[in-house]
Amino acid sequence: MDIHDDDYCFGCGKKNEAGLHLEHHRLGDGLIKVDFIVGKQHVGWQDTLHGGLISCIFDDLLGKTAMDHGVYAATARLEVRYLKQSKVGEKLSFYARLLKRVKKLLLVELHAENEEGQPVATGKGKLFIVDKQK
Repeated sequence: MDIHDDDYCFGCGKKNEAGLHLEHHRLGDGLIKVDFIVGKQHVGWQDTLHGGLISCIFDDLLGKTAMDHGVYAATARLEVRYLKQSKVGEKLSFYARLLKRVKKLLLVELHAENEEGQPVATGKGKLFIVDKQK
């Protein structure tokens, strides 16, 4: 399979005008972080962040986690637990860490928090490895 990054990813692609333009930061101990500020264009209702965007950012982090471990992988499963509403103007931090690799699967732990360190969402992801990076 010929996989390459065309920079149009909705989550992190720089060429996608409608995308979120997320920037990933590697922290110690295999942790990857993304910061996100809730804008009016991200709401579901009454200035509250649409939960689908939390899932979207978690999914983006799953892909980045795979790439950081030298493989391309497709999301096979994503579980999200929503814990607290987020409002327009809030800065959220999203985190991902590879828990383990089992044959062709990657298992990833996810969480998001607000600036006060309060949990906003947690999640678990399972990815199916489709190719090694070249």
